[in-house]
Amino acid sequence: ADEASAGSGPTPVAAIAIAVLTVLVNLNFALTPGTNVGRLGTLPLVLLNIGLLTPMVVAARLLKPGYSRAPIVIILLGQATITFYNSMLGIVVFTIRDMLLAHIYLRRRVPVVLIAVTAAIVLLLNPAKMVFRNMAGDQFSKGPVSFDQTTENWAEAVSATWSPSSRTPDRRIESTADRLNYNWLSAHVYLAVPSRVPYQMGRTLEDIPMVMTPRLLYPDKPTASGYTRSRWLVQLGIQDSRSVETTAVSLPAPAEAYWNFGWLGVFGVPAVLGLMVGAVLRISPRDPVARVGFVVLLATTLGQFLDMLVWIVPQFVTVAAAALLATAYCRVGRLLRSSRTANAKPLMRAQHEGYRRLRPVPDPGLDEHRQL
Repeated sequence: ADEASAGSGPTPVAAIAIAVLTVLVNLNFALTPGTNVGRLGTLPLVLLNIGLLTPMVVAARLLKPGYSRAPIVIILLGQATITFYNSMLGIVVFTIRDMLLAHIYLRRRVPVVLIAVTAAIVLLLNPAKMVFRNMAGDQFSKGPVSFDQTTENWAEAVSATWSPSSRTPDRRIESTADRLNYNWLSAHVYLAVPSRVPYQMGRTLEDIPMVMTPRLLYPDKPTASGYTRSRWLVQLGIQDSRSVETTAVSLPAPAEAYWNFGWLGVFGVPAVLGLMVGAVLRISPRDPVARVGFVVLLATTLGQFLDMLVWIVPQFVTVAAAALLATAYCRVGRLLRSSRTANAKPLMRAQHEGYRRLRPVPDPGLDEHRQL
């Protein structure tokens, strides 16, 4: 990474403003009933939490000595809030992941503390998360759940999951491993298509324009659990109409490409996505701090194919929007800094002229006397 100058990246004030905005968006999303989605949809949530802005704040902390930790702490607290209310562990884990990758990329070392925290969250809370969702699902669909009720649900979920009399340790770890295992999903598709389920010939991609349309323009846009993802997983026999309401299963993009176009899709779809990655790289921010955040975002968002293309393609739009947003922010920041510098130069010249006037004027006669 290029060396960050004093004027690169977000200023501490701007970073804190971004962090506070992240908290507000998180709270709005966390307190929204499960059957509804905010008017702005999930785009602000994605841009602020796993988009370029959070990695940029992390990069500023690592690149600029003495940079405040306050923005990162505020962001983590906001993301912990959304995890507390609706059990979305990925929001917190994604930020810790960005911090981990930024440390490796910039400082060439692996922060063991971050790895330990991530492992604890995934191994301890992920099994309890499913119990929590089953308990709180009916309550949350009726409206925001109180803090006391949410605390009680978490306590009961953790107790039910980790009580010695309820489940064995092997089963707890197995439940987490099942959530991270995508091999059986691909195998299921390759066995079912086309013997039992016909090729779709691109029909699973028809929802991409709808997903990319902001919810502000399409208030009644169907949700993933209600339409976009669920109907395909039910058709494949991977889930039923009830399980899709509480559990999101990701169908790997190569398997989806095979389901649409056979083996031609397995090789053709990655080629198209590679061209899209090249196009996104051309709008990479020039600011050193923003560029580090952009690299982290590329590595985490566009470097995986563990979900359907109806979600991967909009991620390219998110990455492009984040890059343009960071570029615009850095450009405005440079203009403001240059304006302040330009206004400061006349003042400095005036101060210098005043200093010259106040200096004593040399007396030629005194110099001759000193020489004698």
